[in-house]
Amino acid sequence: MARFHYQAVDRHGAVTKGELDERSFSDAKHSLKRQGLTVTLLQQADKSSRDASVAIKPLTLTELEVMTSELALLLDSGVRIDKGLDILAKGSGSNVARVLGQLAAAVRKGAPLSTAMADIKGFDSVYISLVRMAEESGNLALVFSQLAKELKFRCELKAKIVQSLTYPLVILFVCVACILFVFNFIVPRMSGLFEQASELPVYTEMLLAVSSWMQNYQLYLFAGIALLVFWLIHLSSSGQLTKVLTKFLVDVPGLRQSVYLVSRIQVSSALGMMLSSGVKLELALKMVADGVAWPKLNKALLAARSKVTNGESLTSSLQATDLFGDLSLSLIEVGEESGELPKVFDEVAQRSRNEFEGWTAKLTSLLEPLMILVMGGIVGGVVVVMLLSITSLNDVAL
Repeated sequence: MARFHYQAVDRHGAVTKGELDERSFSDAKHSLKRQGLTVTLLQQADKSSRDASVAIKPLTLTELEVMTSELALLLDSGVRIDKGLDILAKGSGSNVARVLGQLAAAVRKGAPLSTAMADIKGFDSVYISLVRMAEESGNLALVFSQLAKELKFRCELKAKIVQSLTYPLVILFVCVACILFVFNFIVPRMSGLFEQASELPVYTEMLLAVSSWMQNYQLYLFAGIALLVFWLIHLSSSGQLTKVLTKFLVDVPGLRQSVYLVSRIQVSSALGMMLSSGVKLELALKMVADGVAWPKLNKALLAARSKVTNGESLTSSLQATDLFGDLSLSLIEVGEESGELPKVFDEVAQRSRNEFEGWTAKLTSLLEPLMILVMGGIVGGVVVVMLLSITSLNDVAL
């Protein structure tokens, strides 16, 4: 199988460019001709170009949101999916263009878009499942529009969190730099003052011991921090970071609520989109469970699906998951009786988003003064100990 670059003219006289994988030049020409294209340029890609095309990085959340929003707009305007992918590829960055080019090539060869997405990192299982159901029901534009709204909320929330954490992180960096400077330069120069003392206060000995440890082992400390960063990057690239963070946050009492809120938003919005797209409730529950990174919630949702399959109500089945509060369960019960479950789940997701935004705002507003207090206490404590140590010398001399 070889990759070919082509330039062709469609039935309307518009020039289009792209790539396709075929066994030979003749197969490539026949493939383009079947698509109604008149070939003006066709050449085989060299080895370096093929290697570059294979090296596709996982899509970031921002890239996925922009691509989904623009694709929803094009599909709503009546543009064919393969043509829309080609249009977006021309105005996108190199990595996104390679992703869109690979998707377009697969679609032109007759593969479903959802199948092509499954071969690329960056599309989660819920995203792919919704696209698959949209392909079967013929409402791709609506599903992409709903996915774009959900991704936009996640991007905005991520930006707010990063913005809120910037100031505390700057304070943390400055305070750590001050502590390193004190223990590496100030305290060692003062240590000569205490050599003549026969007995030193406990706090002075602790100060000198910490300074000595910092000078002897701080390189190992930095190496450990670097290894931790590389480990987190590895987890992120392998898709395991979410599971690790979820497991950690669940065990922290003050942060456990964030896991429940995020999971409720994910489950509610996904169920709302799937049910509005015509997916059956049992299948929607299974697809949502497969896309949840929290093992405990995954098992609970699968158990809820089993109960619904056996004839139990959705409200009582979800109540056992401990994911939804009393108000949310009341809304779900009303939606179940009225047949408006998609609207109800959208409402639950929106309420959960508002609650999570409020929780995030409170956390970040408390984090800033807490960081200042803790770091100020550390630096101030070191300074006080230094002053007391110098004062103790005068007491010894007397």
